[in-house]
Amino acid sequence: MAGSEKTSGLHVVGIGASAGGLDALRSLFSSMPDAPGFACVVVVHLSPEHDSHLVGLLQPYTCMPVRQVVKTTALEANCVYVIPPNANLNTIDTHLR
Repeated sequence: MAGSEKTSGLHVVGIGASAGGLDALRSLFSSMPDAPGFACVVVVHLSPEHDSHLVGLLQPYTCMPVRQVVKTTALEANCVYVIPPNANLNTIDTHLR
C-alpha cells in the first residue's frame, strides 16, 4: 500500500509447519508487530489422537489473539487461527471452516 491508498478486503497469511516447527512459529510470532493488519492461519501436522495445546503454546509470543478453529469462524485481521487435530481447514469467502 503506497501513501494514503487503502486496499479493500482482508489479507490472510497461511503458515505451515511440521510438528517440530514450534520453535520457528514462536520466533515468527515474537518478531511480528502487535497488529500486522492481516490474519494468520497456522496449519501444523498434529496427531489425531491427542488434543492440541498450540493455542497456549503460541499465545505468549504474540499480542494477537490465538484461536483454534472449532466451528465456522469469520476471519479478522490481527488474529491467529490454528487448525484443530484430525481436521481439514477450508476458507469460504471470509470464513474458516
